[in-house]
Amino acid sequence: MLALLGAAVAHAEGPGVRAGDLVFHPHAWVGGGYDSNVFSESKDDRSAINDAVVLKVGGGLGLRNQNPNKVAIDIDSQVTYRHFTAINELEGAASDLISSRNAVSDAGLKGKLVIGPRSVVSLSLHEDFGYTERPPYSDRDGLTASARVNGGQITEILGYQRISNQAGVDLAFHPGPPDGRALEMRLGYRFGLVRFLEAEALGASRANQNSHDIKFKTSWKFLPKTAAELTVNYRVNDFEQPLIVEDPGANPVQSADRDNKPLTVTAGLRGLVTKRLSTLLEVGYGNSFNVVGDSYSMAVGRLELHYVIEPTLAARLGYQRRAAPSAFSNFVTVDRIYAGADLNFFRVFSLGLAGEFGYWSYSRSGSPAAVVNGERVTVQRDDPVARAQVALGYNALDWLVVRGTWTFEGNFTGYETPSSNVGESDHADYVRQQAMLEVRAQY
Repeated sequence: MLALLGAAVAHAEGPGVRAGDLVFHPHAWVGGGYDSNVFSESKDDRSAINDAVVLKVGGGLGLRNQNPNKVAIDIDSQVTYRHFTAINELEGAASDLISSRNAVSDAGLKGKLVIGPRSVVSLSLHEDFGYTERPPYSDRDGLTASARVNGGQITEILGYQRISNQAGVDLAFHPGPPDGRALEMRLGYRFGLVRFLEAEALGASRANQNSHDIKFKTSWKFLPKTAAELTVNYRVNDFEQPLIVEDPGANPVQSADRDNKPLTVTAGLRGLVTKRLSTLLEVGYGNSFNVVGDSYSMAVGRLELHYVIEPTLAARLGYQRRAAPSAFSNFVTVDRIYAGADLNFFRVFSLGLAGEFGYWSYSRSGSPAAVVNGERVTVQRDDPVARAQVALGYNALDWLVVRGTWTFEGNFTGYETPSSNVGESDHADYVRQQAMLEVRAQY
């Protein structure tokens, strides 16, 4: 659920299965546990919070080629099936949708083909497809996640079934010998799309989008393990504008135009400061250039410190300030602090601790609205979000690990969706905990 853990709970690939110059890496996993709030529901909603016992099974395949002199191939695929063995089901339409959650929960295919990887100039083709039934909070862009049935109408988002895909090309210039390149300049383009399979039925069509992303990045390694970086990212986002009901007594209206053309420029340092301390430092500027309504125009940046206390013990601490277009409104600004520690002991055991607190502030411009007493009303939304994870792993073999995790996620916002009818507002706050035990093999 959370991308919080560091190296302590990671596991390496096994030797793979060789077929000529190609190496196949099959992987599989099985796990189970408890989820305290399957649909991230608020305790203040009229529908009861649904907890469940969860079973997961999955597998995938990786493909690499040895000695990639002229062409380098790197492909990974995975799919996970999830089954709720017990759940406090609702009745009616919501119950039917809940039952459909016993299906594929995540799937992905990521591939890269590099032509001339050891040449001064290289060309790489990229494909990144992903499907997730329920994105983590950081990917939801403020969409609520619980289910409520009122008069046959589902008034909140239940599940997401989000498909995303990015495909594109990079052109890179990196002079010098392949094993000692100090300078690299890379120009890339990606076409992206996001689709929610249940969008029309659940009123989430406004989250569908297409995008064009152009990125230039240059890196200069002025010390053996330290580099200066400059990144320029320009993107064109085109959001869907479906018809929505703001006033039950009037005809549907077209949703707000949230199209934008965000530009972000950052410069920074990455690498070792001392033998024990490494850092990632980025500072820059971003502007969303929204077509209609407010745009963000602000400083962005990140500072992350990694300190190796002992060869088997490392800690990290970071702060990030960023902004991004949002499926909820014109944009969201985020301030977050995070920390963690990774410990390896007795050669085969690992312990990972991680936590973060973030403040997500959504623009009022472009946010959902309702007509109350003849007046169009929007509500400011600010989400304080806390997340934590503890993971204990046992590496039985280099490619086989048993791992137990506990995760916590809490959104303590006071936001309620504006509603024309008293008592029908949806609450966005929730608290969710998950405890899972997993066996994973990556040969």
